[in-house]
Amino acid sequence: MVGQKLPQVKEAMSQILSEIHAEDFFTLILFSDFAQIWTINATQQTSNRWDENNNNWKSNNNFSLEALGENRFVFPATEQNIQYAKKFIQDLTSESSTNMEDALSKAHSIAKLGETRFKDGANTPKPIIVFLTDGEPTTGITEPQELIKYVSNTNEEKYPIFSLGFGEGADIDFLKKLSLNNTGFARVIYEASDASLQLRNFYKEISSPILSNVTFQYIDTQVENITVTKKTFNLLFKGTELVVAGKLKDGASPDFNGTLNADSTEGNFERPVIVTCFDIPIIPPNDTLPKSRRIGHLEKLWAYLNIQQLMDKYELNKNENSTEKAKALELALEYSFVTPLTSLVVVKPNDTTTSAAPEKIKPLNDRYNFGSLMASSPLYQLGPSSSVMMANSIVSRPSGFSSKASVSYSAVSEDAVLSASEMVPSQTLVAVTDNIAPPSVVDFSQIKTDKSNSTSLHDINEVIWLSDTVTFGTNNITYQVSLNTTGQSYQNCTTPDQSHGNCKHLKDCVVDSILSSFDTYLTLFCPIETLYAGICCLV
Repeated sequence: MVGQKLPQVKEAMSQILSEIHAEDFFTLILFSDFAQIWTINATQQTSNRWDENNNNWKSNNNFSLEALGENRFVFPATEQNIQYAKKFIQDLTSESSTNMEDALSKAHSIAKLGETRFKDGANTPKPIIVFLTDGEPTTGITEPQELIKYVSNTNEEKYPIFSLGFGEGADIDFLKKLSLNNTGFARVIYEASDASLQLRNFYKEISSPILSNVTFQYIDTQVENITVTKKTFNLLFKGTELVVAGKLKDGASPDFNGTLNADSTEGNFERPVIVTCFDIPIIPPNDTLPKSRRIGHLEKLWAYLNIQQLMDKYELNKNENSTEKAKALELALEYSFVTPLTSLVVVKPNDTTTSAAPEKIKPLNDRYNFGSLMASSPLYQLGPSSSVMMANSIVSRPSGFSSKASVSYSAVSEDAVLSASEMVPSQTLVAVTDNIAPPSVVDFSQIKTDKSNSTSLHDINEVIWLSDTVTFGTNNITYQVSLNTTGQSYQNCTTPDQSHGNCKHLKDCVVDSILSSFDTYLTLFCPIETLYAGICCLV
C-alpha cells in the first residue's frame, strides 16, 4: 500500500478504533508475504506470524484452537487496548506481495477463536471479518475462483466477510464474489482526499448488528412461495431494514400472519409478522389513466428485489447461458429497469427520428450507482425488547398483480403515488432509441463522482451530450427531461460515495460533473414519477 493510501488508512483506522463499542472484541491482521497477527505491545516486526512452532508457515494453514490456547489474539475493546492498537497502526510501513489466502485463513481462525473464547449464551459475540486490500493476490493461491472456493469451504460457519477494494489496483469483481459467497458485500474505496471518510462511513454501516440468523416464514396456504424473494438474512444492522416481497394466493385473506425467527442479545426468539393489506389510492382517478395496465409500486418492488438477487447469483458464476441472467433480463425489460443487461438512450429535443412511446426507467440497485427505486417504507426498530415485531414484509395481491391496487401493511408516502401534476404535459427533452448499435460497456462500480457535485449550477443548455444521441446498454428505453420545473425536491437518494441528497429534475440541478460526461450523470440518475429523468442533487 503506497502513496497516500497508507496515511489515509491510518487516519481511518484511528477513528474506527475510537468508535468500537466497549462490549466488542477486536483483532488486527496484516498481510504481505504472510499474515501477521497483532498482539498487545507488538510492533510490525515483532507481531506474531503463527510460525513460532512451525518454520514452514507457507504450508501451515490448518491451525487448531488448542494451539492458540494463550488467548492473546482477540482483545476486549478497553480504552487501553484501543490505544495500543492505535500506536501499532500509526507505526506501520508498506511491504511487498499480497498473500490473501494466508490472511483470510487466519482471519477465519481468529473469528472462530473469539467466538469460542467469549461464548456467553445469548451474549456470545457475532464475528465479522472486514477485508481491506488495494491489490490482487500474488502469493499463496492467486487464481481468484480457486481462492473464493478455498475461503468458502474453510468458512463453514459463514462468518460475514465484508470486502473493501481500495483504489484502481483492487480486483473488485473478485471481492464482490468473495463477499457474496460469504454472506457479506463489497465496496470500492476511491483514491481521493475523502478516502478515510469513506472507510469510516463503511464501518459505521456494519458496526451495530442487532439481529442475526433472521428468517421470515409464511403459511403455505396463503402465500405463493415460489414468488417470495429472499427470506433468510445473516445479520440485521442498526439503521437498516429487511424487505421480503411476494404474491398472495387467489382468495387469500388480506390479513394474514407469518413468523419471524432470529437471534438477539436475549437469545433466540420467535415473533409474529403481522401483515395487513390495504388498497393504495390512485391519483388521478382511473378514467384519466393510460389504457395500458398500471403497475403498482409493490409489484415493481417485487421485480426490483428479484432482479437484484438474480444478478447476485449471476455475478458469482458469470455463466452467460445461466437461467439467472435470462430471468433478470426478462424482468428488467418487462418492468423497464435500467440494469447492466439493459440500456438508456438520450437524444436532443424535437428529434423526430422515432415515434417510440415513452416508458419509465427504474434503477436496479445502489450497487450499480443509481438512485432509490422509491420512497422507503417506515423502518421499525427490531430490538430484543420489542413486544411486537413489525417487519418490512411486503406481499402483493395475486392474479398477476392486479392493476386496481397495491397492498402493504405499511403507510404510503406521497412520493409513492402518481400526482395529478405529473400527468400535465410539459415542454420536454425526450430520450428515445431506435435500432441502435451496441455501445461500449460502462462499469459503474469504477466510476468516481464528485462528492459535492459543486455548489455552482448551470443552465441545462450547457449539457453537451444532450445535443447528440447518446447510448447506454443495448435495449430501447424512453425517458423525458422536463424543462417546465419549479425546483421541487422528490424522494431521498444516495450518490455512489454514499452521500445523501434529494432527487430533482435534471434542469434544476445541472452540476459541473455532468456537463460533458453522460457516464457521470448515469451514476447520479434517479427517477421522478412517471416519465421524467432526475438527478440525485446534493445542493
